[in-house]
Amino acid sequence: MKALVALVLAAGCSWTQFSDLSNSTWVHGQPAPDGDQSDYAVGIVNVAGAGSPGELAVLSGAPANYSTLSFDATGSTNETLTEALGEFSISTLSTHPSFIGDDAGNVAIIDKGVDGPLVVVHGTAGQLVDSQLSSTDPVDAATFADGSDGPTIVVTSAGMTPTTSKPNAFIVGASVTNCALAEDGNPMAAAAIASDGTTVWAYTRTGDLVSYTLTALTNNCMDSQAPPIFSGTTIAKTGAAAANGGYLSLIGSPAKFAIAVAYDSPSSTTGMVSVVDLSNNTVVGSPLATAGAQSATFGTFGGMPALALGFPSRTVGTTTDVGQVELHLVDTTAGTVAGDVAELLDIPQADSNLVFGRGLAAMTYNGATILAVAASNEVYAYYETMLYSDTRQQ
Repeated sequence: MKALVALVLAAGCSWTQFSDLSNSTWVHGQPAPDGDQSDYAVGIVNVAGAGSPGELAVLSGAPANYSTLSFDATGSTNETLTEALGEFSISTLSTHPSFIGDDAGNVAIIDKGVDGPLVVVHGTAGQLVDSQLSSTDPVDAATFADGSDGPTIVVTSAGMTPTTSKPNAFIVGASVTNCALAEDGNPMAAAAIASDGTTVWAYTRTGDLVSYTLTALTNNCMDSQAPPIFSGTTIAKTGAAAANGGYLSLIGSPAKFAIAVAYDSPSSTTGMVSVVDLSNNTVVGSPLATAGAQSATFGTFGGMPALALGFPSRTVGTTTDVGQVELHLVDTTAGTVAGDVAELLDIPQADSNLVFGRGLAAMTYNGATILAVAASNEVYAYYETMLYSDTRQQ
């Protein structure tokens, strides 16, 4: 679909005002390019440094598939790679696979393989290899971290009841090593993890933020099913439990703030956004209630730092599971996330089960950062919003 159409609704506006908005926000909708994916765009990841004005890596299901979508300077798209993940022993995606990128051209998919253990499919966006982990539990979280021999991936997989008798984290680089990570003497179970290259932070299912020095972590991991237990430092308790998974983003280099998002299941209303000041290990303000949030991404859009939150199970009007995306401005000096919605995005007159916002990416495009949104069998790239002007080149 090469046509550009205005598909945004500002908070509080009615669709009688749609024509007034049509020149302020533009989005490109990209359906499954090859037409044979019944669940295209389960997740999306930004691919920077790929030599094109913009590129997304796309994870799809039924069957499990990986593809790349290249954007030219004027906004047209072209599928540049498609690869069946069955080649890497992932024939069917689980409910919550992990799909990550490092914004430098590297991506990773972590999910269960056909033989049971987790498989990490990783590499540059156009050339993937696979590594097998020893865990048969689902993936909890994953992140890229700098390694001495190239990109390193940290994966956590603790199971619902983590124990000290088995690894609960893994370092994937030139080889794979196993870790037994603890918090306050108890096995650690992460909802999300992030790294600034020297420290790995884990946002736990109980709502704690725990830090691990990366070099100490890699030194304590080994090729063993019973590695020595390595305990991290609990630096803050957010009070926002993340039993349904979450998102963790670091602001600054070195990291100054950590934004932690506790996700909901489609039926729960416990979603929360918390911010931790890493200079003094304190929670900034009170958590922001975001009932129904199931995806998140942080980016600086048109010079304006913002947290995008996806609510794929939201009812719009009387239509169920259409989904919406909220943009909340972030004060990177004070470390606060605005409670007011700066912009509300959804798709007008959409059918039910679009699940708009099930995946989000802050995408590099024409030297700027734009928002990309995954929905059922469609990817939406916002070339212009109320936060930033048109990023296309005419």
